Order: sequence, then structure tokens, then C-alpha cells
Amino acid sequence: MDSQEQPIKGAQSVYRVLNILEAVIQRGDQMISPKELSSALDIPLATVHRLLAVLRQRNFVACDPVTKKYHIGEGCLINPKQNLGGYIRSRFTPLAERLSRRFGYPTILYARRGYDAVCVQRVDGWNPIQIYLNKVGDRRPLGMGSATLSILAALPEEEAEAILARNEEEIRWVLQTDFTALRRFLEQARRQGYAASSDMLLKGTIGVSHALRMGDEVIGSIAVDAMRSEQWERDEAFIVRELKESLLF
Repeated sequence: MDSQEQPIKGAQSVYRVLNILEAVIQRGDQMISPKELSSALDIPLATVHRLLAVLRQRNFVACDPVTKKYHIGEGCLINPKQNLGGYIRSRFTPLAERLSRRFGYPTILYARRGYDAVCVQRVDGWNPIQIYLNKVGDRRPLGMGSATLSILAALPEEEAEAILARNEEEIRWVLQTDFTALRRFLEQARRQGYAASSDMLLKGTIGVSHALRMGDEVIGSIAVDAMRSEQWERDEAFIVRELKESLLF
């Protein structure tokens, strides 16, 4: 073995922390439990819990409140090759999968790119009617649909208004309602902390979304789309609560 590969004496805890962090990063979109880490890395479970607590305190990892499994945290900057879309998929796909699995509706992740948002992940649910307004790779200007209204609502108002003015002509080409309704949905989103809209891109559709952040920066959104129905009326409040509780920063 090369001398550079020899473990450095007295640094066992450092090696363990780095091995845990590497294992979480390698999981990408999938989460991992402390027990799985303990087994894979041959580290006592109590030690794994203690080291994860340190990593979580520094935001290098985050813990899903339902499954108690871990995924990449917003402070994890060790993987410089990971672009914003990759970060959003790694960080928020577990939430999208949980929402889709629980409520049955398609749940979509978007990354903000300047004046636009790009679909970076889509998780379909079990509901027999799935709304296909976007597929992975599609872009839409900010202001087009609830998925982007949540991003605008989270931005400083002056910046949001400038973006909306810039995108207005393109939005009007596809908007199924009038621009007054769009502005009403935007004002509601600013007050509520999440966006909800209906009939904007397709008659009979409805959706909610919440902005995604990295620290103080608004980086994208997570959206749930559906056809208007009695089931949706029952589910919407629970979906909103799950989004808010899961995205507390």
C-alpha cells in the first residue's frame, strides 16, 4: 500500500465522519438510515447517531421527519460537480416521492434558471388521472402556473415584478385565464407562503407549490398538480401542511 493511503493516526473520528458523508452523497436521490450506515461502514450505531448529529448541525445532512432517514443537506458543498438541478433532485426527491405516494398526484421539482424554471424531476402517483403539463427538461417562464408563482412570491417584490413584466408577453400566449387572475394568485401566494392556482394552463386543473431554498436563495419549487375534484378539496389542506412542515428552514 502506498504511504499516502495509510490511515493517519489519531484521526479515526474524522475518517468515520467522511465515510458517513460519502455514503449519504453516493445515495443521491435515495435516503439512508443510521442502521444501514452502521452496517455498511462497520461503525457502532451509537457512534453513527452522534456523528450524524454533528453533520446535521452543520447542514451537511438532513433527516426526513417521517422516515428518520438521512439525505444530503443544503450545506453540503463537497460535490462541486453537482449542478443546481442535481442538488434539487438529491435534496427534495424524497419529499416528492412521499407526497406522491401518500396523495396519488404527480409531484414535480423545478430549478430556477434566470427568468425561467426548468423541470428537473417528476414523480407520478397512483391516482388514475395524472396531469402532464411538464416533463423533465421542459422550461416555463416564471409566472406561468402555480409551480413558478411560488418562486416569484418568495422573491423581493421589485425583482418579481421586473421578471413578470419581462415574461408577460410569452405568458399571455398560453394563459387560459386573464392576467388579473394571475396577479391575484401571486398576491395570495405572498400572503400565504405558498402558491395555489387553477385553470391557468389547462381548464379544470388545479395545483399548489412551495418555493425551494438553499440558505436565503430561492432556487426552485415543488409542485403538486391535479384535476379539480372532491378528493382534491379534501387533500389540499393536508398537502399544503406537509409542504410547509417539510420545508421549514
